[in-house]
Amino acid sequence: MRNNLLRLALLVVVFICTTTQVKATDFEQKTITADPIAFSSIVVKDEQKAEEYTAPNKTIDSKDASEKNTMAKAESGVTPKAVEPVKYTVIAGDNLSKIATSHGTTWVRLFNKNTQISDPNILNIGDILTIPSIDEQLPERLPPVITPIQQINASQPQTVSTSPRAVASSAGNTYAPGYCTWYAKSRRPDLPNRMGNAISWVSSAAANGYATGGVPKAGAIGQQGNHVVYVESVNSDGSVTVSEMNYKGLYVVSTRTVPAGSFSYIY
Repeated sequence: MRNNLLRLALLVVVFICTTTQVKATDFEQKTITADPIAFSSIVVKDEQKAEEYTAPNKTIDSKDASEKNTMAKAESGVTPKAVEPVKYTVIAGDNLSKIATSHGTTWVRLFNKNTQISDPNILNIGDILTIPSIDEQLPERLPPVITPIQQINASQPQTVSTSPRAVASSAGNTYAPGYCTWYAKSRRPDLPNRMGNAISWVSSAAANGYATGGVPKAGAIGQQGNHVVYVESVNSDGSVTVSEMNYKGLYVVSTRTVPAGSFSYIY
């Protein structure tokens, strides 16, 4: 009887252990597979975290590669390409004022930039000019001084030609607005029209009966190369103060003080 009870108790214990093991295994399976969508989400989130963790490393690697490439170029002596200056080839009918206007600068800056030009009034077809940049600093160059056509001794009274005037009409102002000749004519309305470019003014004025010479006088027109000015005053130090147009730009009126010997004069 006693042995039977022990056998029965042993069977009960074995049954209970087997049942508990099966339930535990079933619980683990249910925990993992009961919600496959949630499990998939967990896996995806874990992969994203892994990518986020490795992304900075990729960025750093790319940055390092770029810096190494830049350093390699610097060591090899490679420098950024400089901006090419604007070039212009002179054609028939060109002059410095015309070229300067079409490129937004002044003939003075063109003359100062292109040191191969000895006389701003003389250009040859095919000459190549360099257009200065807006902020470029250029040393001032003086055009060549023209030998006065008629020298007048300052200690003697000036002789005015008695040749008849009015070979050309002085009515109105037919010179191109904005240029030095237009301004000079506006300051001296008695001067004739159609005296040509500024370079020919002294000779044209003399041909029309106006006195010309090398002695400065307030109210005279001064000519230097292909440019004319109006003499505002003669100074005691041998200089003259002049006003002019298109020295600093089209339509721009400016003044400056220069040696009196820089000009030939129309009285």
